[in-house]
Amino acid sequence: FRLYYLQAQSDGSLQEVDLAYYIGKAAGIDATEHEWDGMDSLTEAVDTDMMWVSPGSYDEGKQMHQFTLGEILPDYYPSGHPHANDVVSPVEPNADTPVCETFRAAHPDWTDALECTGNGNFIVDLTGAGTEVPNIHIDQNTGTMELFLQVRGLRGASENGFQFWAGPADPLPSEDPNAYIVPADVNMRHLYIMTQLTKDNETHNSRGVTSFGVGHLPMNADASVDFDVPLAYLGPEFSGQQVTVGLFDAAESQNNNTYFYFDTIPEPDDWYLSKNETKLNNGWNWYTFTVPSEEDPTNPIPFYGGRLYVRYNPNANDTYGWKMTVQGRPILVE
Repeated sequence: FRLYYLQAQSDGSLQEVDLAYYIGKAAGIDATEHEWDGMDSLTEAVDTDMMWVSPGSYDEGKQMHQFTLGEILPDYYPSGHPHANDVVSPVEPNADTPVCETFRAAHPDWTDALECTGNGNFIVDLTGAGTEVPNIHIDQNTGTMELFLQVRGLRGASENGFQFWAGPADPLPSEDPNAYIVPADVNMRHLYIMTQLTKDNETHNSRGVTSFGVGHLPMNADASVDFDVPLAYLGPEFSGQQVTVGLFDAAESQNNNTYFYFDTIPEPDDWYLSKNETKLNNGWNWYTFTVPSEEDPTNPIPFYGGRLYVRYNPNANDTYGWKMTVQGRPILVE
């Protein structure tokens, strides 16, 4: 995992600058195969399995703390219950990051950056005198700043999966100091967030941080059922613009329908796109449409932004992929 940003140069060009690297560890490997392998790596592989980690958080003193049953499910395990203090989510395990500049220089084929900045971990200060992203490129129209996470497979094949979240590391002075404290264990995190929502306690909010995919989105189907895949969030500025989505190497299935919709627009009454066609094995199926707009004379629909989803029913065990472009912005393709 390579974290980097685009730095604005004096001549108006943009240059990649690396922030941090992290090598996800796997158990059962040859401990002499790579410079990051060894017994410490095997221990980290076991400790981080099914756990959320922010690589290098230990160096910042911001590891997620342990959670007990009473903290996660207080209605079922109130104070005094014999299991209320049982620890079910340990302290976030260490996920060590290498020295950024040393690693960058040793792997020139993995990066176009000429230098590293920052503290070398995945907690990044974007503003203020201590910013880790000097001269970061800022979109002049929206004021948006962007960080990029490049993922490279080093070994393994199918089921080499992961999840990703980005958001604030610390609450604002006006917020609950526990606003972003959640369990590291993946299952306990789900339980905790859902429990807090039932109590109208907002927790773990990204506070406007939005994640986009850049590149291809490979997928593997474990079963032949309907999947709703979020492709990208499109803001209101994309109203009326053209979208092109490609589906690669989709095997024939019992249901060849490909169904697109936005999570902010009622469907199917207001807007959706449904295509039922033969899928191309080792080839591309292309879908082009226009984002809803109030200016559309045939079907005027206000568009205030929303996440574009595709509903698709693949063959079990089929491997396929998506890519997507929008006018003026690549989303799922470089």
